Amino acid sequence: MANRNVTLVRLCKTEKGWRRYPAVIGKNGRVKPGFVRVGAKEKEFKEGRYQLRSYEGSRMVYAEAGEHAGDASAARDKAINLLAAKDSATVAGVKIEETPGRRNLRRELTRFVTATQDRGSMVASKIYRTSGDEFLLVAGKTFAEDLTPDDLSHHLRALRKRGLGDRTIANRHRGVLAFLRYLKLDTKALAPYMPRLIRAAPARGLRRGGTARILRITERRSSQGCLRNLAYDRTA
Repeated sequence: MANRNVTLVRLCKTEKGWRRYPAVIGKNGRVKPGFVRVGAKEKEFKEGRYQLRSYEGSRMVYAEAGEHAGDASAARDKAINLLAAKDSATVAGVKIEETPGRRNLRRELTRFVTATQDRGSMVASKIYRTSGDEFLLVAGKTFAEDLTPDDLSHHLRALRKRGLGDRTIANRHRGVLAFLRYLKLDTKALAPYMPRLIRAAPARGLRRGGTARILRITERRSSQGCLRNLAYDRTA
């Protein structure tokens, strides 16, 4: 019988490098932010992100679950519920369709970030990960084909509501647009206009080597076909 367990782990930076450990779940059922279980002890590692560990047959696989404990807990519950639904459907003789041919946004975001890291753009990859995770959380969509202009607008409003500065909002928005271009979506249709704060923010006090400049360079390289080397991965 196939292994049906889903385990929430944290990929964290330790004194020995990057390691995966089980996330600590409190008695209230909530994830304890930043804490993992190392042997019989709880330890805190502030730098890292959450992943879901499961199995495809006998092969162990990991899926991204976000950087925040709340998002990770929600992702874990969703995965467990999906597995339970599949098991119930199997018992009832019903097959759950997985919608083949459609692009899963979280899976594609991981590929996009990995592609950026493979080009050596570590700063940009971190920005893309943060921007993408936030956007997908706000959009609430599973597949790239379901995104609409309203999702981009809702994301901008959510960033403003959090009280982020103009430059930060501009960089997060650019990160999302870069991801959408990677998906070969029509960004002009999804984001038909750029809010004034997005146009104005880069002009104020940007220094050479700043975040906005890094993003512009990375996006330019992407548009010139730097992702061709990863074409095989997208068809895998």
